Amino acid sequence: MKMESLHFKWNRSIAFRFTALLLCVLIPVSVMVIVLYSIGYDSIRGQTETTAQAALDRLESSLNNQIKALYSDLTELTGNLTLSRIVYLGESMPSYTYYQEVYDLQTQFAALRGNNKLIDKINLYINSANILISVDENRSHGTFDIESFNQMVSLAKTYGNTSIIAENDSLSISIIMPSSCYYSEHTPTYVIEMELSPAYLSRFISNYSYGNTAIYYNCSNAWFLGNDNSLDGTLYQKAYDIALRDVCIGDTNDECIFEFSDEATDYLATIKFVSSMQMTFLRLIPRSDAMQVLDNYRKLLLVFIFISISAFVICCVLYLRLFSKPITSLVKGFQRIENEDYLVHVFPQKNAGEITYLMNGFNHMATKLNETFNRLYKQQLYMQQMELKQLQMQINPHFLYNSYFMLRRMLEQGNDESAKMLSGYLGEYFKYITRNAKDRISLYEEYQHVYSYVKIQQLRYERRMSIHMQELTKDIRNISVPRLILQPLMENAIEHGLEHICQGGIASMNFAQEPPRLYIIVEDNGQDTTDCLLAELRTKLKNYDSPGQDATALINIHRRIQICFGPKFGISVSRSRLGGMRIELSLPLTKE
Repeated sequence: MKMESLHFKWNRSIAFRFTALLLCVLIPVSVMVIVLYSIGYDSIRGQTETTAQAALDRLESSLNNQIKALYSDLTELTGNLTLSRIVYLGESMPSYTYYQEVYDLQTQFAALRGNNKLIDKINLYINSANILISVDENRSHGTFDIESFNQMVSLAKTYGNTSIIAENDSLSISIIMPSSCYYSEHTPTYVIEMELSPAYLSRFISNYSYGNTAIYYNCSNAWFLGNDNSLDGTLYQKAYDIALRDVCIGDTNDECIFEFSDEATDYLATIKFVSSMQMTFLRLIPRSDAMQVLDNYRKLLLVFIFISISAFVICCVLYLRLFSKPITSLVKGFQRIENEDYLVHVFPQKNAGEITYLMNGFNHMATKLNETFNRLYKQQLYMQQMELKQLQMQINPHFLYNSYFMLRRMLEQGNDESAKMLSGYLGEYFKYITRNAKDRISLYEEYQHVYSYVKIQQLRYERRMSIHMQELTKDIRNISVPRLILQPLMENAIEHGLEHICQGGIASMNFAQEPPRLYIIVEDNGQDTTDCLLAELRTKLKNYDSPGQDATALINIHRRIQICFGPKFGISVSRSRLGGMRIELSLPLTKE
């Protein structure tokens, strides 16, 4: 196929048409949107910051007044005559008089609790008598736990009588008497504690701040969220950490505004640290909510949008026809080529300028790729088969000459039984290596062949060495392996590893399974295996396919295994536990 020449006028090109249409639409829209949005953003940002700061100021002032009122109530209770009589004279009062006084005090506690919804419960701890008088929805009179009392006193001394104490998900404010106990180790005579309502505090936060606002109490590292808060407490902690790290917050009142992101959402954070209250007020507003007012500014664009809508539709239609559809077709074509589908064909449009040229060129390229792929695939398959055949034929039983001389010597010496055994093993050996069998056989057949080889070598070197072969288990007998891979391994151990050993030589073959691999391990106790020899052999195995590489038996077997099964399998060498060389051949556990 002959491709068309690239000749067309500039005003017919897709680049000219698309650029002209795009500029006509984008330039006026972009200028107007940028100007209007910039004005709107600055205005809304200022309004949002002012509103958020005012809300936090209002919340801080109201909560501070509430705490002052609680402290004032506590102070007044310390001067209450009924309370004083119960604390100091209660043990000496008649029972009827004592309980009447307790009832009157509980009535006053109930009235105080009813006047301030922030108070959930009022407790009076009388230390000397271990008496606890409480009022919440009910009235109670009993004893208290000394350990809990001491812990409460310790917290009150630590934080003072004007601070809210948050402990074990509860809020309280307390006063210990006499007041000198705040500065000494003396045990207080009595303690008045007001337990606060977390639920009312949440409503209080919502009523005075509106929206996603929280209070961080520095003394207890606790967060309190408004009951209409839709955000998670961890989000406030993240904003608080950012403020401590990146925004200046000192020991005096600080109020800062900053932006931060959490996953896919941006927030506008307003934070106010009030050192006198040991509290931090934090309000988070999703940036998308804060910018809702921009909808008013978008209305100004309606007139322009109405005028430009027709031009925009025309641009879209022309874009789809002249550019988008052809390019999409080309992209799909390239994706099919990436998936090795070289029969793909696209249909070019007429008079589409460069797009027509590209689509015709793509079809020409796909046709050439298909022809080249088919040719190379056939060549590679043929060469791989020929190479495997050649590698199998390279392994020759050169030890047979010595075996024939040994057979003659046995006959001359009248050792007919050994000669009979040797001739039988040689027959089996010849039968295996000369028959025209398939390239892949079972591991059992290959094992029988190396068994014949080992028996021949044992007859030959029975005084110099002993050879051990692990028996095959039934579950691996039918594993498929290339022919002639075991005998060269044993030959390497016997002829090379034990070449200079006069007696006490050992060679062994063992099998190990680690699915999905089978390991065939050949070891010897030869003395000629040096670290340099092992390093050199590892290099040759790694670069077995390099030009000029020696075609030794081990290299050939490693090459054949990698051709058959891939680079994850093959031969590795190391130092044997016997002292000589350890050859480890890995194969896949694939049965015939």
